[in-house]
Amino acid sequence: MTLIASPPQESWQARAKRMGLFLVAVVVAFPLAIIPPISERREVYLIAAAAFFVVTAAAISFVPWHRLPEFAKFSMVIGFCAAVAMLRQSGGGSLSGYAPLLLLPIIWQALYARTVDLALTIAAVALTMVLPIVLIGGTEYPVAGWRAGTLSTLVYSVTAITVQRLIRRVRSHETMLTSVVALTQRLTDTDDVRDTLCHGTRRIGRADIVVLSEVDATGRLRITASTDTEAARPGGDGPSSWNLVLAGGAPLFVEHTDHDAAPFRSVLHQPIMRGETPFGLVTLGWSEPRRRPPADTRHAVLLLASEAAGTIERKDLLERVTRLSRHDELTGLANRRRWDDHLAMELSRADRTGSPLVVALLDLDHFKWFNDEHGHLAGDRLLKEASAAWSAQLRPTDLLARWGGEEFALALPNTDLEGGAMVLERLRASTPQGQTFSAGLADAAGRDAITVMQSADSALYLAKESGRDRVVVFDRSDHEVSLTAARR
Repeated sequence: MTLIASPPQESWQARAKRMGLFLVAVVVAFPLAIIPPISERREVYLIAAAAFFVVTAAAISFVPWHRLPEFAKFSMVIGFCAAVAMLRQSGGGSLSGYAPLLLLPIIWQALYARTVDLALTIAAVALTMVLPIVLIGGTEYPVAGWRAGTLSTLVYSVTAITVQRLIRRVRSHETMLTSVVALTQRLTDTDDVRDTLCHGTRRIGRADIVVLSEVDATGRLRITASTDTEAARPGGDGPSSWNLVLAGGAPLFVEHTDHDAAPFRSVLHQPIMRGETPFGLVTLGWSEPRRRPPADTRHAVLLLASEAAGTIERKDLLERVTRLSRHDELTGLANRRRWDDHLAMELSRADRTGSPLVVALLDLDHFKWFNDEHGHLAGDRLLKEASAAWSAQLRPTDLLARWGGEEFALALPNTDLEGGAMVLERLRASTPQGQTFSAGLADAAGRDAITVMQSADSALYLAKESGRDRVVVFDRSDHEVSLTAARR
């Protein structure tokens, strides 16, 4: 800000509009000049005062102040004070009642300028009040005017400083709210809600670290995101403070943490609520002790925690729905929908690169009898254990999917039939609870998805018809299947 603060992009109409109330006060002052006491040269002083006011108002409205040096900008304050001095002189001096007009440039500077500019303006006003006492004196400006001038300057100063602090607080809150709104928009748009929340809160709260902790299925707090993975527990006050915040559902500020070895001295824990129940914490840490975080920081963190609660819940629900749409809920494997998309992608890649690709269908042997004998819960447990055991034998590039019921599909990129048969043998050996499976294996490269799956299904059918617990490979040369692995 400058002494006569006015953004360079403002039009002269906008600047004049900002001066509206100030101009009203000045205009009203001139008709009051008819009230006694009146100076002998009243008309001269009134004309001079009017000239100073007009020049000052025009300069503020039309001059490009951002291009001028500071002393030129301060000339407007001097011009206004000179105009008030002329008005006082036209009305008989200190008894004229025009002194309160000197509050106007002080208020203007409190609204739009820096503290140093405000101080200079207060000094100029003080000189306007006391110089006539020194230079003119007499009955127009008696010595008693020192008292009135000093008290007026003090009152003006207190008023201006109070106004400036309020303006700064309002602007700080506006900046905070703008930052919070921008961050909440990013939270809505981003896929990584937790990481975005931590980094955005760190910037808004001017903290050294921000940690997000959430209650897991066991009821314990687990760190789910942090701006600094090397120091994920700020302040070292740890679970005791966390549990206190979760139990009370209210924010907690720790001015000095208990552990000297902790990298952060002050922390603020803000609960994240789901309804009336806290399900997590946003924790801000500062490396230097703080008596208390600024009010705008506390308000910002509160707003962000409130917004984050709904956003995290929506994102988690969306991820769950998305996962359920592409994963089998019981085993966690890819479901039929994801399998179809993945197989089409792998077939396209194999055609493009000429790399080998094999596909297999697996079927747990006598699963219906197992269910009837041990119950459906035991059957579900077998499916989950088999899925986990087989997945552990595969590469990250392989895909095992639940095809339906006790039947599974397997895609092995960059693998030929011989290699595929070896993989299936490893899977047979890892099948839990002493159970077995039958499998059909087919070469997929250069073929469409329907044909590949029909071939694997034909091979699987022969494996089951041949006595189960074996792998059969579909032979493309004579369009028949051949037994490649017998009962163990």
